[in-house]
Parts: sequence; structure tokens; C-alpha cells
Amino acid sequence: MYEAQKQIQSNMQALSNTGKEGQMRAQYVDRLEATEQNLQVLAQEEAQLQAEISRLEKEIERRLAIEK
Repeated sequence: MYEAQKQIQSNMQALSNTGKEGQMRAQYVDRLEATEQNLQVLAQEEAQLQAEISRLEKEIERRLAIEK
């Protein structure tokens, strides 16, 4: 995703703000916004999964301590 963002940003630099190039620039902006939203969702999911991993590791440690 990061590479795609870099490519879009590079493409945008070559375009003017008017006419067909302006329309294309607007499309690139929309793509960048969508990619950014996807990255935010993925970051939230990653944080939730990390919290779940931590919780499960603590549960394993607790159960192992009981067995000793």
C-alpha cells in the first residue's frame, strides 16, 4: 500500500490542477484518501489483535502457574 501511495503522489506531481489533468488529480486524491482509510482500519485491527495476543499470553502464563 505504501508503494502505491508513493506512485500516486509521484503521478500527481506531474499533473496540473485544471482540465483532464485536474480530473485525474482528483481521482488520485480519492485513491489516496481510500488507501489512508484502509491503513487506519488495518492499524486498528492490528492493535486489537495485539491486545488479544497479550491477553492470551497472560492466560497461558496463569494456567501454567496453576499447574506447577
